[in-house]
Amino acid sequence: MVNPSKLFDEPVRDIAVDARLDARALLVAYPGPAVLLDGDGRPSLANAEALELAEAWGEGATGGARDCALRVIETQVAAQLALGWHGATLDVVMVPTGERAPAVLVLGRDVGPGHGLRDALVESRQRYKDFAACVGDFLWETGPDGSFIFVSPAGALGYRAGVLVGRDPATLLDPAHRRPLIDPFRTDLPVTDQELHLITADGSLACVLASALPVFGAGGGPRGARGVWRDVTIERSREAELIRLRRREHAVAQVVGAMRDEPDIGSMLDGAAVALAEATGADFIALYAIEDGDVRAAAAAGEVPPWLASVTAAHLGPGIEDGLRGLVGEGFEILLVATRSRGRVNGALCMGRRAGHGSADEERAIVVGVADAVGLTIEQVRGHESIRRLSRLDALTGLLNRRAFREEIARRGALAQRRDSATSVFYIDLDHFKQVNDGAGHAAGDAALKAVADLLLTRFRSADVVARLGGDEFAVWCDDMDEPHARAKAEEIGVASGSLGVHSPSGAKPLGLSIGVASRSGHEASDIDTLLAAADAALYAAKNAGRGRHVHSSDGARDETEREGRSSC
Repeated sequence: MVNPSKLFDEPVRDIAVDARLDARALLVAYPGPAVLLDGDGRPSLANAEALELAEAWGEGATGGARDCALRVIETQVAAQLALGWHGATLDVVMVPTGERAPAVLVLGRDVGPGHGLRDALVESRQRYKDFAACVGDFLWETGPDGSFIFVSPAGALGYRAGVLVGRDPATLLDPAHRRPLIDPFRTDLPVTDQELHLITADGSLACVLASALPVFGAGGGPRGARGVWRDVTIERSREAELIRLRRREHAVAQVVGAMRDEPDIGSMLDGAAVALAEATGADFIALYAIEDGDVRAAAAAGEVPPWLASVTAAHLGPGIEDGLRGLVGEGFEILLVATRSRGRVNGALCMGRRAGHGSADEERAIVVGVADAVGLTIEQVRGHESIRRLSRLDALTGLLNRRAFREEIARRGALAQRRDSATSVFYIDLDHFKQVNDGAGHAAGDAALKAVADLLLTRFRSADVVARLGGDEFAVWCDDMDEPHARAKAEEIGVASGSLGVHSPSGAKPLGLSIGVASRSGHEASDIDTLLAAADAALYAAKNAGRGRHVHSSDGARDETEREGRSSC
């Protein structure tokens, strides 16, 4: 029963029980088998765990263990040995008591398979706890009524463990979110990563993933559930923010793309307004541009309130540099953001909703995200309009040029026909102009042409279309002007042309104007080209009649086909 190889193997030296220490007290307190041997190596006392061992020791059943004990008594040196007993292995230490009467205290520790199994179970349990702690922030168990009967000692969501034990987990669920499909705290099926939205101790919300297994009693009935949950609030927040960012970028890209893909640069802002309204779901979008301090409407989508322009202008002061501005008026909530180009405020973008349906943070971010692109587009459109305007004007006089005149009267003529209104056209030619250029130079000729332009602008109405067709030829289109009024206007212009004489060089014939006029009543179906040809023929007749006069086409002027060397407008 004694393993000889262990006998006095690495003996425990210099160990002795203090004589003042009661060996009997040690026997009672020792957690394993303990036996007190007398001077002959026989058991004199034993604790409850060592009764059978003491009985076998006294009968000599322990073999060499008694010889080992006698050696300890003789040498007063402690010894250690392995003792086989009832299928178990005891690690035994024999310690001399140091008392006057020789005695040995035998202390045993079970190191057999049973002991190893217990150690393994303890280690396994600890391993389980460690693993569970790794996969979940919170361990819990619920009883038959669904309340917590065990929670992690550290608690969770700001609650102490003691506060959670006995509490119904359903009281932690956020009522604003939909109930889970399977309640992990009252389940009879395994649950994996069930998403729950819970209320924390400070009233904020947390998102957790709960996994659970049902617990059944001896009779097979439900006895609660055990599980873990893992707090994924930060992960979900990051995921949501990433989704919002992608949506925002997509919406901004759509608006910018709508502007970029618009073939007509003049319609780019219209495309931006429509795309922005679709991206934000706004009731209306209004874009404004600032020109020379004035705010003008540039584009819109939806039904824009008529008062918005003045309100926007009032709020486009220095304060708008700080960013967004919220406005409320006549049942609308409006988000106003300034647009910029080269660091300068050049307009505004307004998004409006019905009151009570204010813009969400996501929509506000979209509006801000496209503001700079809209500001650049405003400058592009402004530059395009400036170029287009310059391309339509005569560089010397500032009047419309031939191409712009034809574009404008095409629109005016169609409108006049729909309205059945009278129309008159004036063709005007400067008499003796060549003498000015030849006698006084081209600068004097330019001054004379400018004087004619000023005369026409001051004598005709602001709504009339005045143009320089080229050289010394001018034309005027007048809406709502019948023949009698056209004749009177031609007479007026002829009289006023006397002021042009100051531009004539010394000794030359004085400058004057020859005027050809054609009129069309509202019921006439003649087209524009016919009307222009009639005015041109009347001008030719005035020239042939001696210049410095006016002729109306109804006076019997020849058709332009009878003329040579003249070009029509």
